Amino acid sequence: FWSLAPDGTVTLEGQFSAGGQALKGMNAAAYSPDGKTFVMIFGDGHFWIRDGEQPWNAGSPAPLNGDISGLMSIAFYNYPLIDATSGAYGNEELIMLGTRDGHVKTYNANTKTMRNYLETGQGLVTSLTVSEDKNLLLTTGSTGTILVWQLVRDTHDESLDQSPTRTPGDSIMLRGQRDVTYSAAITPDNGLIVTGGASALTGGSGQHSTSGRSALVSSPGSRVLFWKKQRGYVDGFILPGDTLPSTWVSQPASILTGGAVQAF
Repeated sequence: FWSLAPDGTVTLEGQFSAGGQALKGMNAAAYSPDGKTFVMIFGDGHFWIRDGEQPWNAGSPAPLNGDISGLMSIAFYNYPLIDATSGAYGNEELIMLGTRDGHVKTYNANTKTMRNYLETGQGLVTSLTVSEDKNLLLTTGSTGTILVWQLVRDTHDESLDQSPTRTPGDSIMLRGQRDVTYSAAITPDNGLIVTGGASALTGGSGQHSTSGRSALVSSPGSRVLFWKKQRGYVDGFILPGDTLPSTWVSQPASILTGGAVQAF
């Protein structure tokens, strides 16, 4: 974990090691939108939920079992719940988990329960992206497709409708890459979806560069699109204009394709 000062100074604050509790490496990590929760997912199907303030000092709680096939991607879903008589009574807080065998599961942080949500048919579910208005979910996978799912809510309390498990026929399929699609981002107005794959970065009918992109995220306000290249480079692309003048290098010799980046 690194802190970034206003002057650009980067300081190592701490680190986390799963030790012998995880048989495969970490595939993704993410903060909740409010910054209070930090989650790490691993290739053996385990995931850790830690306090977001100082996750490297959160002790050593036991991991949770997500899926026996392994976990590949993560997203947070938070939406107000409504009672018919008394009005709002809290938020539904879900952690969405993409698996190695094409499924999306949800873990309810309030009730501590896991449910099957989607069968994507996309092979590895390489990324999950929830739109800012919480109405759409993008899933990407090793088939090169992007599926756009409407997040349907129960009419009684506005909780996410998760029964029965939904299938690809319930989504809209987009084809953005010739091979693996690693990631996707959507602008706050849901007007533009940008995908990153092994062959190119695409948005609408446009294409930028031909080298692989392994992680993609848009900044608040959708002014800047960040993506992670191989060997640890993170580039930015201002929507819809020019390329950023500089490139930040984290650890070029040690970060492999498939890492993640998140903007705040």
